[in-house]
Amino acid sequence: MKEVLFQDIPSRNDQISCILELIGQPGEPVPPAIFVFGHTATGKTLVVTRVLEELQYIHAVVNCVECYMPQLLFEPILNKIHGHELSSANKYAPYASCDNMMDFVSCLKNSKIVAQEKKPCVIVLDKCEKLRDMDTTLLPAFLRLQELTKMFHLCVFLLSDVVWEKFRIREGFQEPIQIHFPQYTKDELVEILLRDRPSGDKWPDDVYCSYVKLFLGIFYRACRDLNELRYMAQLNFPKYCDPILKGESKMDDVNKLWRHITPHLRSSLAQLYLRTASSYSLEETLKPAALSSSETYVLSFDLPYYAKFFLIAAYLASYNPAKADRHIFVKNRGKDRKKKRQKRKQPEQLLGPKAFALDRLLAIFYAIIGEDVNLTASLLSQMSSLLRLQLLTIVGDDHIDLPRYKCAVDFEFISTVARTVSFNIRRYLYEFM
Repeated sequence: MKEVLFQDIPSRNDQISCILELIGQPGEPVPPAIFVFGHTATGKTLVVTRVLEELQYIHAVVNCVECYMPQLLFEPILNKIHGHELSSANKYAPYASCDNMMDFVSCLKNSKIVAQEKKPCVIVLDKCEKLRDMDTTLLPAFLRLQELTKMFHLCVFLLSDVVWEKFRIREGFQEPIQIHFPQYTKDELVEILLRDRPSGDKWPDDVYCSYVKLFLGIFYRACRDLNELRYMAQLNFPKYCDPILKGESKMDDVNKLWRHITPHLRSSLAQLYLRTASSYSLEETLKPAALSSSETYVLSFDLPYYAKFFLIAAYLASYNPAKADRHIFVKNRGKDRKKKRQKRKQPEQLLGPKAFALDRLLAIFYAIIGEDVNLTASLLSQMSSLLRLQLLTIVGDDHIDLPRYKCAVDFEFISTVARTVSFNIRRYLYEFM
């Protein structure tokens, strides 16, 4: 079994051996809780689920991101442990309704499958850092679930991207066994990416190996996320093969292939993590004739993702009246009172940008970003970058604690920035409504 797992999951031999030593002996007591941590895409979920499948243990894997309330956490665990599937025959009713931890513990105690089964029963909580946002007693109860149910063959796996020190909200926690999944080294990434070689004999192993090493030469310092690296590697490989297919280069002419693929890889590097890159979009971005001089000037700033939304929010705050923010950005605002709109004498673009406060900028930023973003010092530092680039300006110096800003870019500039993040700027401008 161990050799099969080693072959299927490369570069995780130590972690697999450690898990098998802890829970791999049927009939022996298992630890009450095991905390598995490491960066994103380091194989935590894959290793734990594959080991449980090979051992044929009763187990339930639940992603805590999907469980915004305790009931949505308890019921899927009981459904998976008892093999209960929601269907029209049972009117999509769960195995048991659990509103709190006491009901959940009671259901486990009364479960004949869990009580009579000789093999261990394992509960896997993926992204368990989300439990910190729920009831404060939830995480300590899962750590002591074996003690509460008096089932010594019950084990809880906690999978997280953050370290255990971030979970200690108070004293008295039962310390779990910790298993660390380190990031992959460059040689390990080469070994893993070689498994994605296109099937067939068209491209030999040495050709794809040369491509992977060239690819990691650019991407390894900027990204260690295996999912993103696999996506970008598969996306750019057809471009690497174009000179070979056209007869312009031989398979062993690495220097010529490197000069050909370099601009494509650098273009992909600029779109890392956004998943907006495709083979067509990469081809279009490399056509200099398709870009006007103004678009080339805008793209030369190479702004980060959130900095672009900060700039868009600043433009909207400068050219939209403050009294229209509720009408433009609030979705469920109720019924608006019908008012006769006064005819504007001049377009807002001709009147110039108006000053705005930081709290209004942040409100617009969170209204248009469409995702939950924590307000951190790193995020606010992008405001300083926009000021240094003179894309934003500070108005007056009499209010040091509450500065006011103006957006210093025109409509053509902000339209180009908005297109790079697929944002329709006209939809949120009061002038076009």
